[in-house]
Amino acid sequence: MSSLPQTDDPSGSWLALVIGNSRLHWARFVDNNLQKTWDTPHLQSPLPPLNLERDEGGVRANPKSEPDLWIASVVPAQSKLWQAYPHVQFLNLDEIPLREMYPTLGVDRALAVWGAIATLGSPILVIDAGTALTFTGADADHQLIGGAILPGLHLQLQALNQGTAALPFVELRDRKGERRRGDAETQSKFKIQNSKFKIQNFSTPLLPPAGPSTHRTRSPAESSTLC
Repeated sequence: MSSLPQTDDPSGSWLALVIGNSRLHWARFVDNNLQKTWDTPHLQSPLPPLNLERDEGGVRANPKSEPDLWIASVVPAQSKLWQAYPHVQFLNLDEIPLREMYPTLGVDRALAVWGAIATLGSPILVIDAGTALTFTGADADHQLIGGAILPGLHLQLQALNQGTAALPFVELRDRKGERRRGDAETQSKFKIQNSKFKIQNFSTPLLPPAGPSTHRTRSPAESSTLC
């Protein structure tokens, strides 16, 4: 995998798109410099083969130019809707130089780990709090050492509502700190504290100890939690 996607745009502008389980995660770059990021809903139909740029209502067409678009997707049905875009490249696991990856590893998790290695070095543990709460670790030799997948905060609250007779569904606060729905403050605080405990519990066995040697053998109990 090259360090910088090739683009025919003389301005060096290109787009990166991660298609997640719940939303589209966008980034605009000029050469290797991040310009801005934003999120939009999943597409409901194929997008016309025109340029994409941010719009408060989602994604809209701009006929002035058609920057290269690099996509990493974990939702095959959404991937199909982008096939008509004229300058699209889909990233696969075999293009990410992380060692010992397994075939069902999400490309978004692999990219997040490789990006963390490139930015911060290794060994590294990446925790992604999206639709799912994922943990993915790599050692000093850039080898995948395992990870875990748990329900994200929204799914945890949703499960309590659907799996019990009396508990209401509680919407978490948005980025502005405003509660969008529900007022069961105690339940929200409990779930957040529970997630913090899970992060601490899973993080300890994944990260190698500091020091000259970063390799250690996991116990059977530790290995059973990794995925």
